[in-house]
Amino acid sequence: MDTFKIETHKRILSNITSAIHAIVSSTLGCAVLCTNDPICCSVSYEENTKTCLLENLCRPEKEDRTSFTTLSKITECEFEGYVYDTISHACLKLAMTTGSTWTSARTICQQDGGDLGSLTTQMKVDFVLYLIRNTDIGEDHVSFNVNEVSV
Repeated sequence: MDTFKIETHKRILSNITSAIHAIVSSTLGCAVLCTNDPICCSVSYEENTKTCLLENLCRPEKEDRTSFTTLSKITECEFEGYVYDTISHACLKLAMTTGSTWTSARTICQQDGGDLGSLTTQMKVDFVLYLIRNTDIGEDHVSFNVNEVSV
């Protein structure tokens, strides 16, 4: 599932050679087409003609147009220090909370505009391990509290 930034009253100024046009019934239909196309990064939907323009540029040039909506896949994080996870479609940040309790670690995350993450799948664990291995924190200084639940 992709996450999109939505801009109303904006139209992509398309490079005709790289764009694909399709007729769909809604903005949602346009987003689905983009999600299913591996090279699509942004779309413009024109309400009057029901035309969807798929574009491979992630940051295309745009202009103001009343009956258009533009959707752009979010592929990076807006805030410094965060990394975009394409699996969970979330911006993640590792923070040093040496000696912190769960509650105080969560407070630190919330003060930075986020929340303390839960590693509920192996894919999430693998991504966090990847982040740890590729930062200054290093694996030697990381601990996880694990709660296993039987069902």
